[in-house]
Order: sequence, then C-alpha cells, then structure tokens
Amino acid sequence: MYRSRSTAELHFGSNAGGSLYEAMRRAKHSIFILSPFVSLGYIEFLTEIASRGIHVTLVSNHYETPEMKEIYKKVVKQERSINYKRWMIRKSGFLFCLSLLILIFVFWAMQLKMNHELVNNRLLVVLEILMGLSLFAFSKTRVYFYHYSSSFDFISIVCENKGSQREFLHAKIYLIDGSEVYIGSANLTFNGFRSNIEMVANFSDEALAASIRNGIADYLNSVSRVDLEVIGPTLYTEPPN
Repeated sequence: MYRSRSTAELHFGSNAGGSLYEAMRRAKHSIFILSPFVSLGYIEFLTEIASRGIHVTLVSNHYETPEMKEIYKKVVKQERSINYKRWMIRKSGFLFCLSLLILIFVFWAMQLKMNHELVNNRLLVVLEILMGLSLFAFSKTRVYFYHYSSSFDFISIVCENKGSQREFLHAKIYLIDGSEVYIGSANLTFNGFRSNIEMVANFSDEALAASIRNGIADYLNSVSRVDLEVIGPTLYTEPPN
C-alpha cells in the first residue's frame, strides 16, 4: 500500500475524461492504461500516439464479440516471411516434374504414332500420373510463414473463474509519463470520456505511479492473457504459398 501526500484534482461530470484525453495527447514518452472496456476510436487514437514514438501500453479484458475482433484487427499486424530454401526446392522440383511430364507426353505421342505396344503406353500413363501427383505436391509446399505483432503493447486479459466467482478486471487507471496518475470510473470509451457522468482524480506523484505499476505487474503475472500468435490466424488468412 502506498499513501500519497499529493493534492488531487477531481473531475466530475459528463466530460470528466476531457482533461485526461488532453494529457494523453501531450504525453512525452509513455502512456499506461488499465481499462476494462475500450472502444475502436480510442484504439486508433493510441495507435496514432504510438506512431509518434510514445511507448503505449493498454491492459483490458478479452471479450468474444464482433467489436473486440475489430479492435484486434486494428492492433494486431500480420508479418509474412519466406523460407527461401523451401522456395528453391519447390521451384526446382516443380520445373523438373513439369519438364519430365512434357517429355513423357511427347514420347507417348510418338509411340502412339508409331503403333508401339499398349503395355508401354500403360507404363507411360503411370509415369504421367506420378509426375502429376509430384507437381501437385510441390505446388502445395509451404514457403510462407506468418508472425504477429502489435501497434503498441496490448495486453488482453482472459477473465477466469475463481471458485464460484468470475475474476473480472474492473479498475480504471491511466499513467502518463510515469508521474501523472489518473484514477476514476471512466473507461477508455466515448461514453466513459464524453457522455457518462464519471469521476476522475488526477495526482502528480511519481512514487504513486511507480507503486501502481508494480502492483499491476504482480497482477499481470498471475493471470492469463491472449497470445497474439494464437489470435492472429483468426483475424487474417495465411496462404501457404
């Protein structure tokens, strides 16, 4: 427990998040947010801030909803890499089988023209089938591999059952530049910042901010979170070649 001696500024009303929004816009090096709910518009806002070199961390709950999927699509980025060794094997094998298939076909046609025995033709048919199957196998060789990253640090908490109760992240905390602390009832949503009657308390206290971060770090070490490498394939297609 940490007892702050700092004076707090209290913001109450339907625009309680207005000063917090401006503080995030003015951030110089870091923003840390703990918010149970978040709306798509503020994801875009945080992405824009992160693009300026500000270190952004967002901790929120995971929900099985269409809106949550859109949020993941905004945050999670697909990166494709190519295995050049596999690509060369596929290319060489495909060209070899195709060339051999053409030669077999030409030889077969010449045999038919010269009225050679049918048994030889049957052998050529088997060879053509084998080459065709080989062509198909080489064409399906996987050469592309996919990895996933995020526009900023996004930690999505999986709510778990603890006995007869469901553990649910409910705190709303905003830390700006490691010293400005905003605590209150406002979620990172339009309603939370601009519409609902909310309260936000602002402290300028670096020690308080550090104490809160340490407490949240302990909490995050004890909970399950969504793995980007698991959620990524549900958001994007992964063509193998």
